[in-house]
Amino acid sequence: MNTIIEIEKKILTLPAVEREQLATLAWESLVGDPSVAGNRNIDPEGIEIAAQRDAESFWR
Repeated sequence: MNTIIEIEKKILTLPAVEREQLATLAWESLVGDPSVAGNRNIDPEGIEIAAQRDAESFWR
């Protein structure tokens, strides 16, 4: 089984397009995940603010 450090190292060796796809997928999974609100290590308000900013920058 891979540790998060091993996964990070593998991700960073990918081409930029593939890293962008993974980042987008990971981001979207956080925005839509109801368990984020109950996780003390994740700031749901910060996620919401970032999602709003992301949506605003998309339409510029």
